[in-house]
Amino acid sequence: MPAVHSKDEAKEEQLLTLYRHIALNLVVLTAPFTQRADIFLTFPEFSNSISKVAKAMATLSSTAAAFEFFVNPLCGKLSDAHGRKIFILLGPVVNLLLKFAVFFYPSNLLLSIDRIVASSISTVSGTTCCVAAMSDLYAGKPLSFAKALGGISSWIGLGLIAGPLLGAASTKIFGHPRYAYLTSAIFAIVQIKNALKLKETLDKKNRRQFSMRDANPLSFLKLMRAKRQLLVLSLLAGSLQHIPEGKNLADVHQSFSRRDVGMTDSERTSFVSFLGVCLLINARTSKILLPKLGGRRFTTFANLINHCLSLLWYSTVPLHVKQSWTMFVGALIGCPGWNAHAFTRAAATSHASAAGWGRGEFSGALANMRALTAIIVPLCLGRVYAFTTSGGRNYPGAAYQLVALSGLFTEAIWQMLREEDIEHSTPEAKKGP
Repeated sequence: MPAVHSKDEAKEEQLLTLYRHIALNLVVLTAPFTQRADIFLTFPEFSNSISKVAKAMATLSSTAAAFEFFVNPLCGKLSDAHGRKIFILLGPVVNLLLKFAVFFYPSNLLLSIDRIVASSISTVSGTTCCVAAMSDLYAGKPLSFAKALGGISSWIGLGLIAGPLLGAASTKIFGHPRYAYLTSAIFAIVQIKNALKLKETLDKKNRRQFSMRDANPLSFLKLMRAKRQLLVLSLLAGSLQHIPEGKNLADVHQSFSRRDVGMTDSERTSFVSFLGVCLLINARTSKILLPKLGGRRFTTFANLINHCLSLLWYSTVPLHVKQSWTMFVGALIGCPGWNAHAFTRAAATSHASAAGWGRGEFSGALANMRALTAIIVPLCLGRVYAFTTSGGRNYPGAAYQLVALSGLFTEAIWQMLREEDIEHSTPEAKKGP
């Protein structure tokens, strides 16, 4: 008995180390979030134009997503062959080097490289390989694994709250936005020290030989040959329900809140931190609403409140009131629906398993569909915002309204599915999660 207890304690300590890594990952990424645009504005090529910066940052977001599209499955497969720890460490090491580089030599090139490379490798380190490590720890114990995954949201929320506040504080103390990058680099060191405590979770006997063909980022295209139910559910869970994600709206939020709402730097920083609070709220509301409403009605509720109502609020009320609180209310309205894809993903995974897909393989397919969405959406929204706020045009809410229309389209597709299409292989859905 004591030995079992000791093993359980060691496993819990490993899990806590992974949780801390995820939270620190968010701190490192978000500490210079609002300051990035401020630094870009100082470069002569942007002529102090918010519209030009919004367009450039949207292009970088799409490029980062494209880079991640190829790197994520490659590193995921490499971690199956060589273990998780080296790839978990890779994220903070890359961030340390690039954040220091931007701090000492701020330039368009270095800011762009940091945005593309560091954010993508951070996803590999803080999401792909951390989740894989959790699955190693709880192999053969799906309920324990599910509980471990459920604990991630709170740590993400804490990191999202702390990062922007720390970046803003360092900027205010030292008087230049580049100091937010120094703060980020310091926390990357803390993240490295934490990750070094992690013991390798993947036993050598369970490792797989790596082959480049295993890392094909286009494997999700096999879904085109799948049955209609699986294809539609995958399209919803992997793409359409991710359109209003924070990272897709982030660049528009930054430009819109500054140029059109008149939010100060500290207010914009507080808004990013408030999204972390909303994430904590979402974790609680999803836990309550999913069992009460059931999967079908919860998904409709989430689609409409997050994809439509909050976006329509953003596009109208802040423009007329021009008070920072209106942006906070918009986030609060939509946050109960941030988990819109939860039930559709569960249903899609069950259909995929019945069709012969491995769960890991299908999860990777959905991840790359989501990455493609993250390539296209910021690029489109950045250009829509730039077009509607330049050349004498002044219709800054158009980008938000476009996303709201996508929400109506998403819900229309969801309503086209019959009950048997959704729950054909998920009878447990009738009992609730």
